[in-house]
Amino acid sequence: MGAIPRRTPIGVAWTDSGNVAETPLMSDGFRVLLDDLSKREIGTNDCPFTDRDPPFSSVILAQDSGTRTIIHCNKDYPQTTYEDFSKINLSQYGWVHFEARNTPHTLKMMQSIREYNQRTGQGIIISLDFETRYEQNQELCAPCDYVVFSKELAGQLGWKTPRQSCEELASKIPGGGPNPVFICPWGSAGAGALDANGNYYEMSSYKQDKVVDTLGAGDSFMAGFIYATLEARRSLAEAVDFANRVASHKITGFGYEHISQLSLTK
Repeated sequence: MGAIPRRTPIGVAWTDSGNVAETPLMSDGFRVLLDDLSKREIGTNDCPFTDRDPPFSSVILAQDSGTRTIIHCNKDYPQTTYEDFSKINLSQYGWVHFEARNTPHTLKMMQSIREYNQRTGQGIIISLDFETRYEQNQELCAPCDYVVFSKELAGQLGWKTPRQSCEELASKIPGGGPNPVFICPWGSAGAGALDANGNYYEMSSYKQDKVVDTLGAGDSFMAGFIYATLEARRSLAEAVDFANRVASHKITGFGYEHISQLSLTK
């Protein structure tokens, strides 16, 4: 889960796994993570802490295609709970982004943001990265403003296009409230987006001559979309188009440093 502070272009208050460690005997793995976050001025003040070793992933990249295989071990690493989340001062945040996991706790977190918005008149945006376990996580869509749904999961459900995927997702939302915006990145085919009024947009991808490293392309897409929407106040189609550009540029190099070369204007 990530939380984006108000008036700040980039800022993640929670790591993907939900917890970080800060102890006198901190592992080298966590020290590297925290040093990297600090270097990029990414706050961790609202993160719960643990003395458990961090999750470990080995990534195997295919040089000819740039595709990757990930071997992941988290040793039952603790996930963020609703109790952790309830300690946050929401007034300092403008956007909270979730992954579709730990469904009971995540749903309570989303509902607490909705209640906070109603109580205070603030408009904290809620978004969801939906990549796994459709049946278990489908109920997480309804409280969201934006849902980004993976092509791979859509394929498992028999959905053939981004438009079909967006429309199928929208049809599952209970009546009585606003629909989320559904966004389906579709790899080299670009991405589709269905707004809350049923208007559909499809944005082409940006082709690259050489694919170097696809690891983190989806996260780069999400970061680009949040930035273009929250900070630059771009329209849905413009924000998704920029997200396509960010993800496409990311795969031309290792890591993420080169993404800073991009700007909102082409």
